[in-house]
Amino acid sequence: MSNRTSPTFKNGASYEQDDDASNTDQQKPPFVVRNQYFPTKMPRHSRKDDMPLNQSRCSQRPLSNLSRILPATNTDCVISRGNVNMKNNQRPNSQTRRRPSNSRVKSSKSMGFNRIGSITTIEQLKENIKDLCNKDILKARNNHEFLIVKQNALIEQLDEDDDRRPIREALLKELKEQLNAFNAIVSSLSTCNTSNLSEAQHHWSILNREIRRLEFHLPIYARHLDLIDPNIYGRVLILKADTGSGKSTQLVQYLADALLAKQGQIICTQPRRLAARALACRVAEEFGCKLGEEVGLHIGVSRALVSDRTRILFVTEAVLLNEYCNDPMLTAYSVVIIDEAHERRIDTDLLLGAMKICLKQRKDIKLIIMSATLDDKLLCNYYNDACFMNIPGRTFPIEDEYASEDPEDYVDAAIKKTLEILVSGQSGDILVFLTGPEEIYRAINQISSKVKHYGSILLLPLHGKLNEEEMDLVFKASPNRERKIIFATNVAETSITIDGIRHVIDSGMVKEMMWDPQSKTRALKVGYTTQSSVMQRRGRAGRTAIGKCYHLYTIDTYESLEVCPRAEILCIRPSIAILKLKYLGIGDD
Repeated sequence: MSNRTSPTFKNGASYEQDDDASNTDQQKPPFVVRNQYFPTKMPRHSRKDDMPLNQSRCSQRPLSNLSRILPATNTDCVISRGNVNMKNNQRPNSQTRRRPSNSRVKSSKSMGFNRIGSITTIEQLKENIKDLCNKDILKARNNHEFLIVKQNALIEQLDEDDDRRPIREALLKELKEQLNAFNAIVSSLSTCNTSNLSEAQHHWSILNREIRRLEFHLPIYARHLDLIDPNIYGRVLILKADTGSGKSTQLVQYLADALLAKQGQIICTQPRRLAARALACRVAEEFGCKLGEEVGLHIGVSRALVSDRTRILFVTEAVLLNEYCNDPMLTAYSVVIIDEAHERRIDTDLLLGAMKICLKQRKDIKLIIMSATLDDKLLCNYYNDACFMNIPGRTFPIEDEYASEDPEDYVDAAIKKTLEILVSGQSGDILVFLTGPEEIYRAINQISSKVKHYGSILLLPLHGKLNEEEMDLVFKASPNRERKIIFATNVAETSITIDGIRHVIDSGMVKEMMWDPQSKTRALKVGYTTQSSVMQRRGRAGRTAIGKCYHLYTIDTYESLEVCPRAEILCIRPSIAILKLKYLGIGDD
């Protein structure tokens, strides 16, 4: 199959499309986990999401005058740990804060690092803020300064022509920018005079979050100040941030802490339900709240997990399109973020068009489009006044290993490679990319009897039909520290991080819904993926430690792949796109 000019597809039957283009809802045989048998149902959920109807460069802003970005006090809207206190004690306008009557979530009590617990007076809280500034903030700053000194020492040891020197210098610059951002934001928050307990609690929470962000030192933190200043990028920002930069989890928090949610929620779309759920849970944990409080979630036809306190909302693209159909002005939101825009699903493209119309009608709404591999020139041309910002990622070193020839059966090849990793004694969890649940459970059943001799192994599936408890097994640490081997579809490509992954086995295949002009039907076909998807899969191995990616195809096959995926609107029946446009009320005029 090498030396091809374009990827070829294997024959496939017509199926209903789902998150990962799964093609079966049959009852599968059980698979072994810790010598116990678990049923492997694959229920097909009702999917309202999928119903047919439904280079200019930003300048670096100085690190001063932060009062206009991070106001010290805000009497019009103060987010407290109880209800949202509006000016004159008025509740949010019903037109801008629509909520389903059954979507209320009870508040949690004293959870997370930024909960106040038994502190009941503003004097107590001010003392705690002062103590935080004198101890924790100082410790975080000193630790980061030590990293800068260490990195500078490493650079001095390298020759001028050493290939590693530019990488080290870029990291040093990034660390310095992160420290500058931290100092500026902490200074503006720690010196303010809070007039009530709610404001003091709000600043206490932000200070704690800033400490953790500096400790994580993700690449996106170096551009924190630019990202929260709309005067830098205007109303539309095209954000190209590499894998591992932290864009999906951190940006929404930066905007919320800068009080950009005071006029409406910050809504972030994801192309897949699994990614939306995983991100919402992760952000809620980092934000110090329960899911459904400050951080909400709405996917498919399930009940929305939101409350009056919700400032950040994760949704699938179809949910926001339905909101647009009911309210083309999107009055409930102040910032709209379209994540993973490179996938070019039909809902993604329709949402990009709908937002262009909305931007003309509303002057106070902001749009951020982001991905690691998006076509920034195409989007900048589409949004004439858009600003482009590029944030490099930082993953650990990843070693690539290509096959000497393309396999006849990539599932068997994936199983063989998994066993080779176990036999070699290499540590770390393993992530295997296949195309659908049938292949996943086939691999799990075949490998389950062969891994008993390699210690305690936890075999896990990951695809769009899993329920919440089954997905928790993938993302949470195993209670008995078993080694994880995860067989996943392309839902694991983007937006999620699975701690412990050191090895990625890429079959190079994907299952996609295509329009067959001969049979005039939509068909689910298996074929080669794209180079951009390969890079996304590869990046899963280097998110938290040094990793290795095993490509089950030759380097010639990789070079023959298409660079980016085709827009879904080019692969479906034209009438489907037309019907969706009519449903949204978008016409030629």
